[in-house]
Amino acid sequence: MFPRGIDDALHGAGLFRDIGGAFEKKAVDLVENFPVERVTPRALYSVNGSCLRADLLMVVPPSRGHSRLLAQTTGSDAAGLAETNEYLQLGGDPYIYAAGDILSLPGPHFGYMAIRQGKLAARNIDAWLRGETWT
Repeated sequence: MFPRGIDDALHGAGLFRDIGGAFEKKAVDLVENFPVERVTPRALYSVNGSCLRADLLMVVPPSRGHSRLLAQTTGSDAAGLAETNEYLQLGGDPYIYAAGDILSLPGPHFGYMAIRQGKLAARNIDAWLRGETWT
């Protein structure tokens, strides 16, 4: 189950190109746009009163930001995720960099993306400390 929709949840992630087809082959029902209000052992209830009953439920929650950290900065979106410039600086501040789950980027927040972002942030910090141009 995806709270908003599968395309929104997996935006641009190539490894999920035919996840709907794979679910269909395994007789798995894909439910989208189901804002969860309450969870019980055998059912999910939406904010609009709908009920989804099943023996096994798998839910992919929406990404939420780290509001405690971001409350001290100016660079966050409505979901509390960090908005950075192209150098991964939070709010353009040369002393604050962000990578991984905290970033406001479309699509899933996977570990391999966090690793790539962390390496880029590290290169940019190193370049900044050396007075060089960022990559």
